[in-house]
Amino acid sequence: MWYYSKNGAQLGPIGPAEMESKLKAGEIASTDLIWKEGMADWLPVGKVPEIQALLSPPAPPSDSSFAERPAPVSPYAAPPASYSQAPVGSVSQGQAIASMVCGIISLVICCAWFISGPLAIVAIVLGHVATSKAKNDPARFGGKGMARAGLITGYLGLLGAILMLMLEIWAQSLTPDKINQMEFLPQEAREQLIQQHELRERLKQPRP
Repeated sequence: MWYYSKNGAQLGPIGPAEMESKLKAGEIASTDLIWKEGMADWLPVGKVPEIQALLSPPAPPSDSSFAERPAPVSPYAAPPASYSQAPVGSVSQGQAIASMVCGIISLVICCAWFISGPLAIVAIVLGHVATSKAKNDPARFGGKGMARAGLITGYLGLLGAILMLMLEIWAQSLTPDKINQMEFLPQEAREQLIQQHELRERLKQPRP
């Protein structure tokens, strides 16, 4: 069974008949990478003799006066049996998934800035690493879409954490008089802010 790479994604497995059909239809180009068990590495379609045999036109009928010629010998050496090629995209898949998960969590809990901020930074770092690997070697590294999602949610989560931190710092600077002057806030909200201010003041006082 054959596997092939298209636009940085691993596709397959497909059988020889389906491979031949896709090649003749142009769905698989000669520059696309293909691999199957027993091959040492991914190779372009144009460099695999077995695939070229599928695309070669049938030989014209030979003249009976010519002796039957031996079949050509493939110039490619047999790959070592112990070699196992990793599937396309499996290396960076974990980094891309971790980036997306951390980014989503940081965005959801951005109110808890002390947790959301570090998670957002992890999502951004892993997202950049996974995106860079997928860009430089798309035949081996996948998960580019998930890495981008991790970057977007990570930056949004980091922005939300910064805003919540600034809001908390601003709230701590308010005095009860200033809080009571905020008539645009409901009475319950103002009372809650005053209680938080009084609690912070009590915690600041030295214990006996």
